[in-house]
Amino acid sequence: MENKKEKIAAVVVTYNRKELLKECLEALLSQTYPLDSIILIDNASTDGTPEFLKENGYLDNPKIDYVRLLENIGGAGGFYEGVKRGYEKGYDWLWLMDDDAIVQKNTLEELIKAYLTLKKNNEKIGMIGSVAIANNNNLSWVLYCNEKRRVYRNLQDFEEETVEVDFLPFLSVLIERDVIKKIGYPDKKFFIWGDDLEYCYRIIKNQMKIFVTKKGIVRHPLAIGIEISFLKKKVFVKSSSQPPWKDYYDARNYIFIIKKHKLGIGKYFRFGGLIILSLFKRDQKFKRARYYLKGIIDGFFK
Repeated sequence: MENKKEKIAAVVVTYNRKELLKECLEALLSQTYPLDSIILIDNASTDGTPEFLKENGYLDNPKIDYVRLLENIGGAGGFYEGVKRGYEKGYDWLWLMDDDAIVQKNTLEELIKAYLTLKKNNEKIGMIGSVAIANNNNLSWVLYCNEKRRVYRNLQDFEEETVEVDFLPFLSVLIERDVIKKIGYPDKKFFIWGDDLEYCYRIIKNQMKIFVTKKGIVRHPLAIGIEISFLKKKVFVKSSSQPPWKDYYDARNYIFIIKKHKLGIGKYFRFGGLIILSLFKRDQKFKRARYYLKGIIDGFFK
């Protein structure tokens, strides 16, 4: 980043959201710190995304590197393909996001400024990302501070411009090439959910830190969840708006993470407790329970 010759590419994964994708692309093409490329991974959209992109001139833009996959391999597979492509093409930095993430004009510039400040303080940076805002300055995702265990729910909760956190979703996160070289690509077998969490575990496991800056803003729909009390803490679980089949991946992938990173038996019991509590708060309880059970079994034995 300190070298102006370093190249930055955005990695955007899309599936059947062409109107939101247009907003996302326009925001990326309008950055005050210009991107060198936008790697657009289309997960075999069926809503006419390729035609839409062609009609609106995006496929004629030399900055847009459009890749249409033969099948939908989920967000995890899309980020795997996008990060792999960006790394193999030699980009120094990759900026990851979903197609419903709408960055501000100066978001990348602010991420870079925050990164340089942290670098001057000799911080080992694995990932730096934007605060995802839904509405009324409320965060799209609740963030947890790594050091002081603080909880951030809105912009007013930030006492400092940049803070260390435990986890960031792939919503406007900037990752350096050397980090990818060290820890690899996102895990495509996750399909949906948990690939970003697992990547954060890899970063922390390799003695690097995850930061978020409140000046680098990204607009993103509110992550719909239910807040419940568990072990004297407030935690968020998936809401009834999520179809039951997705609960399979929620369970399977979290078991994958606990196993891979050896997080201890306590994590299994905690996750089981959260599942039971969440079922009481959601609809289609028996159907969801079956998907959860299948996910847990596959998580352990596949």
